Amino acid sequence: YIHRGGALRRLVMLFVVLFGLVVLLPSAHALFNDEQPKIADEPWDHLPIKVYIDDVNTPPMWSSVYEQAATAALKYWEKDGAKRLSYKPIFQRVSTPEQADITIRWVKSIGEEGEFPKGVAGYARIHKRTIDGKVRFEHVDIVLEVAEKRGLLWWAYGKKMAYLVCAHELGHALGLDHTKRQGDVMNPTFVMRHEPSPYLLGYLTTAAPIMVLVIAILGGYSFGKYLKARERR
Repeated sequence: YIHRGGALRRLVMLFVVLFGLVVLLPSAHALFNDEQPKIADEPWDHLPIKVYIDDVNTPPMWSSVYEQAATAALKYWEKDGAKRLSYKPIFQRVSTPEQADITIRWVKSIGEEGEFPKGVAGYARIHKRTIDGKVRFEHVDIVLEVAEKRGLLWWAYGKKMAYLVCAHELGHALGLDHTKRQGDVMNPTFVMRHEPSPYLLGYLTTAAPIMVLVIAILGGYSFGKYLKARERR
């Protein structure tokens, strides 16, 4: 015999399975088979790729932490990130922008001038040409901002945030386009990380010895007054 309840359960289970196949399989296919969109397969016709990191013409709130973040982003693409490319990039730091294939520089804020929408933290301006049907890059200018405005105050990005933004723009400079995969370095959106400002940390580090000295002097003065008050008693 067929139990009505059992048959009904089987029908519900079958419906759930079919629904899952229809809804989830396309997402799973996109997740595991989504190829990285590319601007160009092998955009540079030479190695090493010469990079100039501008740590001289820097905006207010800039910190050497940002230069460290850019260096770390270069190392990422030379090692782990290279797996996503059809070639293995090799970078060489140069001392002047005229020597460079890629320049990395910072501004206070990108959205202030109105060229880009609010919320853009970095961009890569690519100068390219097509030779024999292949897209080749001639020069890439990467511009990164150091802070965002929250209300009336400016908040500088932390080291991790600076690294993620720089790594994303370097991906473009190596020929990669945006991807829809959440959490991927080439996804055009990111979640703002709450990190202490490197500019503020540097200021506190510099001011800390002075603050300790002032506290010690005030403490010693107060303690001396306390001892004299006790002697009078």
